[in-house]
Amino acid sequence: MVRHLKQQNPDLEISERDILCVEIAGLCHDLGHAPFSHVSEGFINENRRTDNKWKHEDASCKMLDHLLKENPHVKEKLEPDEIAFIKDLIIGKSGNSAKPQFLYQIINNSSYNIDVDKWDYLARDSHFLGIGKSFDHERMIKMSRVIGNEICYRDKTVDNFFDMFYSRYRLHKTAYQHKTVLLFNKLLGEALKSANEHMEIFEKVDDMKKFTYFTDSILEEILRNEDNENLKEAQDKLKDIIKRSYNYKGNVFL
Repeated sequence: MVRHLKQQNPDLEISERDILCVEIAGLCHDLGHAPFSHVSEGFINENRRTDNKWKHEDASCKMLDHLLKENPHVKEKLEPDEIAFIKDLIIGKSGNSAKPQFLYQIINNSSYNIDVDKWDYLARDSHFLGIGKSFDHERMIKMSRVIGNEICYRDKTVDNFFDMFYSRYRLHKTAYQHKTVLLFNKLLGEALKSANEHMEIFEKVDDMKKFTYFTDSILEEILRNEDNENLKEAQDKLKDIIKRSYNYKGNVFL
C-alpha cells in the first residue's frame, strides 16, 4: 500500500527508508500475539502477577527488540530513530513525530480503524474458515491516495466499505462470537489457569526468550505430563474439549 501511495503522490517524497520501515512494521506488528491470539490476551491479564495491563502491540515491540538483539547484523542496518518509528507504526502512535501522519494509518490506524491489519485478517480468516467474502482489499488499495496528510478513498469504493464491515460482522457471528467457540474459549482459559499455577505459563509473556517458544504446543506439553498430578484438572478439561464431551442443554441470550 505504501508503494502505491508513493506512486499516486510523488510530491509527498516518501523515501525508500520510510517504505522499508512500514514494511518491517507490517511483518512484525503481530509478533506479540500469544497462543490462541486475542483469546489468550484476556487470560493473560486475568492471571498475571502484576497490575500492568498486557497488550500484544507492546509485546510486538519487545519482540522486535529481542530479534534485533539476537541478530546484530540486522540491527546495524537500521538507525535508532528508524527502530523507534517502526515501533510507533506497530502501536499506531504518531505523537509529535516528524514523519507524515498518513504513514501511521497504514498498519494500525488509530484515526478511523481502517488499515491493512484488518484487511489481512478478513482475507485470511474468511479463506481458511470457508466463508465467502465480496470485500476486495486490493481494490481499496488501488482507490487510495493521500489528501491533506490523510489516506482517503474514492467515493466509488463505498460499497466495498460496506462489504468490509459486513465481512467482519459475518466472521464475528459465525466464528469469533459463535456460542460454541465462546464456550470452548472459556474452558480453554480455565485449563490454562489451572496449569498456570504449576507451570507459570502466563509469566512467559514478560521474557521474550521464553515467549519465542510460547506456542499452541503448550496444550500438548500439558497433556504429555500425565505423571504430574498437579496438572490433572487442566488435562481433564483439555481432554473434554478435544472429545467435545459437553452436551447441549440449552442457552440464554444476554
